[in-house]
Amino acid sequence: MKTKFELIRELLFKYSRFGIKKTMNGATLIGHPDYLKEDWWLVELFPQLNIDDIASIEKEVSVKLSESYVYFLRNISNGLIFQFGTFALYGYVPDFNRNIECRLPFDMYIPNIYERENISNLRQNFFVIGGYDYDGSQLYMDTNTGRVFLCSNTDSAPLYHWETFEDMLLSELKRLYCLYTEDGRCIDDSKTTLPI
Repeated sequence: MKTKFELIRELLFKYSRFGIKKTMNGATLIGHPDYLKEDWWLVELFPQLNIDDIASIEKEVSVKLSESYVYFLRNISNGLIFQFGTFALYGYVPDFNRNIECRLPFDMYIPNIYERENISNLRQNFFVIGGYDYDGSQLYMDTNTGRVFLCSNTDSAPLYHWETFEDMLLSELKRLYCLYTEDGRCIDDSKTTLPI
């Protein structure tokens, strides 16, 4: 029986029949059907982190990240962008590179440090890990319990939750793929992309 992370990896590469490209900074771009513009890809994964990167994140934001989230960052991807930001997990960006060939995740420090006050009631043990472009809703992890919560972009009051990071990611990828055709076209762009 496959682990949740093995299933997650398979889902992330679902569009691979439409191509895979590695960028100069090690990002993996997956799924480039003929109808897309040259630089557009359906899924973007970023080079995994090492233990020193994890230590830097934990020190900078003063939290201990959950084992499952650290596993994802170290073994699968340092963040991800699905369907041009429909769903994204933020990543660690230690050096900003403006080269067009370098793909970078959305920076996890922005919602956790620089714009943290924009989400009211965001406790110290809440770490923002991603979000949705539909309405700017955010995902955060309670670093004490490992539970993941969906909230608005202005208030941390939970709108939905998952017991673990891998539960969230597996269920969200399965759900989101159902909103698109086999070649990645949106079936109904008037439909919400949120899990609620």
